[in-house]
Amino acid sequence: MIVFFLQMLAVAIFTPIGWAVDAMEKEKVMVGQVMGRSGSADIIGEAGRWHTQLIIESGLYEGTVRLLIPSKKQKERSRGIERMGTAEGWFGWVQGRIDTVSQVIHHTLMRVALLKVWLPYIAIILVPAIYDGLMTWKIKRTNFQYASPTLHRYGARGIGLVTVIFILLFFAPIAVHPIYIPAGLIIACLMTGVMVGNTQKRI
Repeated sequence: MIVFFLQMLAVAIFTPIGWAVDAMEKEKVMVGQVMGRSGSADIIGEAGRWHTQLIIESGLYEGTVRLLIPSKKQKERSRGIERMGTAEGWFGWVQGRIDTVSQVIHHTLMRVALLKVWLPYIAIILVPAIYDGLMTWKIKRTNFQYASPTLHRYGARGIGLVTVIFILLFFAPIAVHPIYIPAGLIIACLMTGVMVGNTQKRI
C-alpha cells in the first residue's frame, strides 16, 4: 500500500502530461497489434466510458480544479497572490498535475478493460493448476513423498513478487506491452499450483 501511494505521488509530481499522453498512445498501438482492430476498439472505448463516468461526469475533475486552483475573481481579491510573480506559473503547474493524474487514471482503466478480457481465459489455467496442486498434495499425504517447504516458500514469494511487479506496471505512466498482463497471470497461476502441491502434510 505504501509503495502504491509513493508511486502515485511520484506520478502526480514528476510526470509531464505530454509523457503520459504519449505513453498511452503508444500502448494503444500495441493493444491493437495484440487484440486486433475490433478488440482494441472495444477496450479503448470501454476505458473511455469509465474515465468519463468516474472523473468527468462524477464532478471529481471539476471539484479538484476548484479546490486547488482559485478562480479569476478569487485571484483578483487576493493581493498576496497578485504580488507573487510566479502565481500563474504555479497554478499552471497544478493544472498540469491534475491533467496528468486524470490521464494516468485513463491509462490504468484501459489496462483494467484489457484485464477484464483476459480473466475468463486465465481461469482455464488457474483451475487446473490448483486442482493439480491439490491432487499432488493429497497423494503426498498418503505416501512418503516429500512436500518441499522450499518450493512452497518460493511459490508464495514468487506470487507476491509477481503481484507487486504487476501492480507497479499496471499504474505506471509508461507504454507497457499488453502481453505482460496474461503472462503475469499465467506465472501466478503456475506458482499457485506449486505452492498448493507442496503445502506441509498434516495427518
